[in-house]
Amino acid sequence: MTANAEQVMDTDVVVVGAGASGSAAAYALTEQGLKVINLEKLPQTGGTGQFSEGIFAVESKIQRENNHVFTRDQAFKLVMDYSHWRPNAKLVRNYINKSADTIDWLQDLVVHFDKLTSNYPGGYYTWHIYQGRGRAVIDVLQQHFAEKGGKLLVKTGSSPIMVGDS
Repeated sequence: MTANAEQVMDTDVVVVGAGASGSAAAYALTEQGLKVINLEKLPQTGGTGQFSEGIFAVESKIQRENNHVFTRDQAFKLVMDYSHWRPNAKLVRNYINKSADTIDWLQDLVVHFDKLTSNYPGGYYTWHIYQGRGRAVIDVLQQHFAEKGGKLLVKTGSSPIMVGDS
């Protein structure tokens, strides 16, 4: 099915972009029972997120299983001190506090992690490397999004195409 500018579609939420963040947001919204349309200007999903290698997290199960102790409070202080307390402290705190939950959420969706490492010499082991890199994660998110009834429209910069319909 080809959608066009004159077509009316009923939805609760429109997520613009189907890279890593857009795909995660679109799926998370469908998990909440919302009717979601995900728009992507390119012919395929992924964007630059498909080239990512991993994700930051503190106090994850993977870290505990590997005996890497680094607390949320330590991470918060390190980030804020490093940036001279310029960022929004509540936002940084929330990001750090939710990071392990994000790893759990991805693992529940059957995203696998190859290893845990530091992203700089002598650093803390907070970098969780995806198996298959970002492309695999985006594919998993988009698969679950479609299974929950989400609608993906690609090539929305020109003539949109609804993926999954014929």
